[in-house]
Amino acid sequence: MPNAQKPIHMPPSLFQSLLCISGILCLVFLGLFLFKTSLHSIILISLFWVILHALYLDNDETRLKKGLIFAIQKSAPVFLYFLLIGAIIAAFTISGAIPTLIYYGLYFISPQNFLPIGMILCSIMSLAIGTCWGTIGTMGIALMGVASILHIPPPMAAGMIVSGAYFGDKFSPISDTTLLSALATDTNLYTHIKGMTYSILPAYLISLAIFWFIGNHYVIYNPAYLQEITSIQKIIHDHVHIGLMTLLPMIVMLALSLQKKPAELSMPISILCALCVAILIQKVPGDEALNSLYSGPHFAPTGSVILDTALNRGGMQSMLWSMSLALLILTMGGILDSYQFISTLFASMISRLKHPISLVLATLSIATTSNVLMGEAYLTIILTSKLFKNAYQKIGLKNCVLSKAIEEGSVFSTPLIPWTTSGAFISATLGVHTFDYLFWSVFNWIAPVIFLGLVAFNFFGIKMYIKASESVELTNSSL
Repeated sequence: MPNAQKPIHMPPSLFQSLLCISGILCLVFLGLFLFKTSLHSIILISLFWVILHALYLDNDETRLKKGLIFAIQKSAPVFLYFLLIGAIIAAFTISGAIPTLIYYGLYFISPQNFLPIGMILCSIMSLAIGTCWGTIGTMGIALMGVASILHIPPPMAAGMIVSGAYFGDKFSPISDTTLLSALATDTNLYTHIKGMTYSILPAYLISLAIFWFIGNHYVIYNPAYLQEITSIQKIIHDHVHIGLMTLLPMIVMLALSLQKKPAELSMPISILCALCVAILIQKVPGDEALNSLYSGPHFAPTGSVILDTALNRGGMQSMLWSMSLALLILTMGGILDSYQFISTLFASMISRLKHPISLVLATLSIATTSNVLMGEAYLTIILTSKLFKNAYQKIGLKNCVLSKAIEEGSVFSTPLIPWTTSGAFISATLGVHTFDYLFWSVFNWIAPVIFLGLVAFNFFGIKMYIKASESVELTNSSL
């Protein structure tokens, strides 16, 4: 008997791809802004819409089922991060690490310098541990507590935290998205990081200047705040043991990250360390400490609404809303990718692009659009690199330009879209809706604009990193 041939799957037509994707965008727009529908419902209806198009294209239920399973399998690491960071927020709170940061932070941070100092702190931590999510879930939580006490508007504080965390993450050689952007485009990791300095560093300095200006000209300082801060510090001291030993779990996580240990290892070890500190130093009963990893910490009322909110965050349960939303959007994105709806729509347009500036602009735009449709920077980085690699080579642009454009378009936009994994995570963690902090995430807006400007000026004779040498593979030491 002859072997059964593998079925040939035809890609969708340009019209069907356009109809499918425009339908998703219309559903999202109408649901969010006209009918004020919940995000979960909008994405679920959009998923049904995509499934109908997939079945119309290829009435193969087995293929559809495999596509759904494959999308969920690819998303498994994302869900693990959700759970780990939910647990680590709770563990760092009951161990006293986050309350200690709030306590000492109130000594050195004022309403006027909170925004620039907070951005620098988030940048340093994100650079050290190589994950913006981990930074937002630890340092970000502490800074949101300080912001509440200093009467800094939560959206402004959240935007500052996002800006600092994403800056440090891009310069960290152990950042997963930085590694993936270099690997997907066959660019040397350190060439990629060096190339980003030309636009990201000026964007960072401009962002710092903006936050400094806002703090010194628009943040109102009331002398009565000093008495309130002293009162809050006393409450913290009365309810939590404050000391350097409570920071041990955070120090352990930083040390493991600097040794380039994966987050899947450093986070559980840090959680275990935090549990030991909570039981031995904070005198938290063992069962209560363990239960808090899932349900979050439950501190006795302190008499301060602001402090009660700051100390009762975290736990894996707090991430379930974000995880369910991420599951829906990643499943939809997986089908769009496997059935080639996105690549078909953009391929014909990309083939017509011949000028470097238009090609880079298209990369930034399509990466952002792919984030809207697929909800995850990992998927966007891989898809966009496949779409653009040949186009960049045809006009003589180096791969490091492609890796830079992909990372700025995909990674910097993902926290600004409510239904992406990053947008859902940040909103749930910091307690601020994505649309509220979006405007204040100034670094994420400025960096791509500066990059596009540098590309334009390069072709008027200015030597930029586009001329940098590159290697077609990452060294083992880079990984």
